[in-house]
Amino acid sequence: MDKLKTWWAAHRPGTRRLVQLYAALLCNAHLKGFGEGGLYRGRTKGLCVPGLNCYSCPAAIGACPLGALQNAVAASARRPAFYAVGVLLLFGLTLGRVICGWVCPFGLLQELLHKLPTGKLKKSRLTRALTWVKYGLLTLLVLALPLYFAFRRLPLPAFCKYVCPAGTLEGALGLLLHPANRESLGSGLGLLFDWKLLVLVLVLIACVFLYRAFCRFLCPLGALYGLMTRLALLGVKLDPERCTECGVCRSLCPVDIRRVGDRECVACGKCIDRCPEAAIRFRAGKIVLHAPVAGAANSRPPKAEAKRKRTLAWALALALLLGTLVYVNFLDRVDAAPVPAETQAAALGNAVGQTLPDFSVETLEGGSFTLSEHRGEVTVLNLWATWCGPCEREFPDMEKTYQANRDRMEIVSVSGDPSDTMEMIADYKASHGLSFPMGQAGDALGFLRISGYPTSILIDRSGKVGMVKVGAFIGQGEFEEKVAHFLSAEYDGKPLAAEKAFSLSLYLYGWFLLGAVLLAIGRWGILRKAGRKGWHSLIPFLNVYQEYGIVWNGWLGVLADLCLPLRLVSGMIGLPGIINSILAVLGLLIGILESIRLAGAFGKGKAFGVFMGLPVFKEISRLILGVGKAAYRPSDPA
Repeated sequence: MDKLKTWWAAHRPGTRRLVQLYAALLCNAHLKGFGEGGLYRGRTKGLCVPGLNCYSCPAAIGACPLGALQNAVAASARRPAFYAVGVLLLFGLTLGRVICGWVCPFGLLQELLHKLPTGKLKKSRLTRALTWVKYGLLTLLVLALPLYFAFRRLPLPAFCKYVCPAGTLEGALGLLLHPANRESLGSGLGLLFDWKLLVLVLVLIACVFLYRAFCRFLCPLGALYGLMTRLALLGVKLDPERCTECGVCRSLCPVDIRRVGDRECVACGKCIDRCPEAAIRFRAGKIVLHAPVAGAANSRPPKAEAKRKRTLAWALALALLLGTLVYVNFLDRVDAAPVPAETQAAALGNAVGQTLPDFSVETLEGGSFTLSEHRGEVTVLNLWATWCGPCEREFPDMEKTYQANRDRMEIVSVSGDPSDTMEMIADYKASHGLSFPMGQAGDALGFLRISGYPTSILIDRSGKVGMVKVGAFIGQGEFEEKVAHFLSAEYDGKPLAAEKAFSLSLYLYGWFLLGAVLLAIGRWGILRKAGRKGWHSLIPFLNVYQEYGIVWNGWLGVLADLCLPLRLVSGMIGLPGIINSILAVLGLLIGILESIRLAGAFGKGKAFGVFMGLPVFKEISRLILGVGKAAYRPSDPA
């Protein structure tokens, strides 16, 4: 019990960490989204949260302010960006970079990664210079490129599309965790996803060695808040009359500040109690929320009163969190979109092979499109949005196919984004030279569960769903080929075979294998410098434990690592699934055993060894405890 108390005293989270965890859970309260594989579409989804939190995360209950700003700039040729700019001004002038240090979920992840026990890179003139990179990204990717393409009718949220690691982690990987999304979305993944996954991996690795690497060097949202932090109501404030420019705060601060409260300060408050002149306060306007112990007797309320206020504040906050969790997961039924009564029949639905329920949507032509009026024709229901780049790329092939077969088929393309007005859709249709009916989905298609844009549903002459395509028809002539299948005289009523499901595990295995190769090359270089040569130097953790009193223990790691390629081969040649399961369990058990012994060699406990033997954590922990220990000495001549 004493050991437990000692451990808890050393590891108990402080107020800021608890607030970070609270904010992350509150912004991502829709936990059932991970189980259902869909996004939350309740009333709060259109409201921006303060920190960097991807709109496409299955658990997110709000929008990302940076994504909202890019979409607003991209649409600025048609409507002013009042809401996005107003929200950012509100957050920036009230909270400033307090958001980065206390509220942002991705900031919390960066800090937790930095706690991993490995060597760290200290701040320097170089890191200070690199802080200007995020202002370049803000100018180029968040403002300039979206604005440039907005007047060319090409919506481009450039930072979200090409860089944002939070979107890749929370949105892309969060959605791909669900098997149904791997089947529908996986086939559309390509080089862009590979690039963004690489950016994510590099950012996460950088955060292990550099405190808040993304926040300091790459985050445009932090750059925006940094521009307003001196004017912000809440934040760490410096009393210039007390300050003697001793530099203690700068030396203690893990980020690249020149002065407390400047554009780089994330208001963590670590410097408040360390200032020898008691010149730093955490303020909300004129109200002092936290002051240094020295010389603060007149600014702090009595302990009993302060404790009572803290208890009341946390009680109200927890009540809000609990209420939000219950509401968005159990009471808010917006995810269970209204289903027409007739769709209760087993034969009706939007799955392949089912009959799509009848619907009617308003079109630009002043009338409406009703599905039942087009029975006997091949019909394509296309759902899109004006800001969707992939939607735009597939429209030329759709138009070409429609013109060639308009007497035998019909295409109706409706926007699923409520913010797309009929006027915007009309401008879009005219500028792209499209002739098939277009309109706004409204509430008529609420029974459809759409996981992304574009989504195309191909309906045969009998009204049955023959194919559902999530993502654009990118290949040359791909759309025409699919439609021709349903138009042909030989069509026998059978739907098209489903596209091969995307294997997330196989994809990640490929990344881990690439990482293992890079790790082996790095290990070989280290061992050569240490005077060791031979094939065994290419195998991680083989024959390197002699310095720690462990000989050949590395063979356990080799056996554990062999299970991975064996599982890949098992899947490729089609061996029974039980073989793959046995190899997975065997690799896990051997890996845990090896990790326990390895943890002991570095003075860690068995519990840590079990933790570092788990998938994902294993490779990270080995890298930290292995390559991070650069104390290799040449072998004795004997």
